[in-house]
Amino acid sequence: MEKQNKEKREIFYDRFALFVILILFSFAELAAFIRFSKINLYYTATFEGMLNGSAYRPFVTRVLTPWMTVGVRELIPDQINENLSRWIAESPFITSIIQTYGAPANLGVEAFINIVFQYLSLLGFFYFYIKLVQNIFILTKRSSFFFIFVSLIGLIPFLFFGYIYDLPQLFLSTLAFYLIASNKKILYFFVFALAVLNKETSIVLIIPSLLLFWNQKNPKAINVVLGYVIQLTIFLLIRMPLYIYYKNNPGVNLDFHFVDHLRAFVGYPITSIIFWLIAILTVSLVLYKWKKKPAILNLGLCSGFVLLVLFFIGGFPFELRVFYEVYGVIVISVIWSFLTLRGELIKIAALGTDEFIDSLKSLKTN
Repeated sequence: MEKQNKEKREIFYDRFALFVILILFSFAELAAFIRFSKINLYYTATFEGMLNGSAYRPFVTRVLTPWMTVGVRELIPDQINENLSRWIAESPFITSIIQTYGAPANLGVEAFINIVFQYLSLLGFFYFYIKLVQNIFILTKRSSFFFIFVSLIGLIPFLFFGYIYDLPQLFLSTLAFYLIASNKKILYFFVFALAVLNKETSIVLIIPSLLLFWNQKNPKAINVVLGYVIQLTIFLLIRMPLYIYYKNNPGVNLDFHFVDHLRAFVGYPITSIIFWLIAILTVSLVLYKWKKKPAILNLGLCSGFVLLVLFFIGGFPFELRVFYEVYGVIVISVIWSFLTLRGELIKIAALGTDEFIDSLKSLKTN
C-alpha cells in the first residue's frame, strides 16, 4: 500500500511539474512570438483588416481566428467591456504589448482576446502533442520528457514570422493527428472543418486521415474513398463561399514566390546553406528506418512533402511557419530516429508502417 501511495505521489508530482513547465514555456514562447514575429505589421494582413474583412487575399479568407475574436468581443457585456478597455488603456505594460502586437488602440479589447487565443493555442498544442506521443509509443519517463523538451525548443525558430492564425493552426493540426491516432472520426471531421476555416492548407490532413477509414484486417478502398469525399466536400463547402465573398479584395488567392527563393540563395548564401543543411538533416532523420515507424508519422510526412512543394511555390524564403500542420509528427519522427540511433528501444503502440504496407497488399476494392 505504501509503495502504491509513493508511486501515486510521484505521478502527481511529475504531472504537476510538467504542467508548470508547459505553462511557463508557453508564456515565454508567446512573448517571443509577439516580440519577434512582426505579427499584424504586414499591410496585407493588419489586425484591423483581418477583423473587418478588408485584408488582402488569401489572408482575409482565413477567418476562424478573426471571427472567434469578434464573436467573443460581442458576447462580453458592455460594462465588462468598458472596464477591460479602461484597464488596458491605463496599463502602460498592457498597452505596450498590444502596440507590439500591431493592434490599434481602439481595438485593445479585441487584441487582448486574440492574444489569449494565441496562448491557449500553444497550451492546446503541447497538451495534444503529448497525448499523441503517448498514443503511438510506450515510453519511459525519461523518454517522455525528452519528446516534450525537443518540441518546446524546436518551436522557437518558427516564432520569428507569423500571422494571427498560425498558432491556432498548429493546435488544430496536432489535435487532428491525435484524433486520427485515436480513431475518433466524428470529432476529427469537426476539427478538420475548423482547421479548413482557419487555413486552406489544412487539406493536407486528408492524407494521414486515411487511417480513420482503414481496417487493417479487412481493408476496403470504398471506405477510404468515402472518407476522402466527405472531407473534400467539407473543404469545398467552407472555402468556396469564402473565395467568392472576398473575391473583390486586393491580392491573389495564391502568390508565387519561387523566384524569391532563388534570390534569397544568392543574396543570403550562408543563411541559405545553414537552412538547407538543417532541412537535409531533418529529412534524413525522418526517413531513417521509416518502415519501423508508426504509419501515422509517415503519412504525416507525405503531407509534409506536399507542404514543401507549396513552400517553394507560394511561401517566402526561410518561412518555417508553412509547416505548422505537420510540426508535431515531424518532431516525433526525428526524435524516434535520434533515440534509435543512440540504441534506445522505443516500443510502438500504434499501427506500424510495415503492417500498413502488408495490409495494402490484401486491399479489397469491392
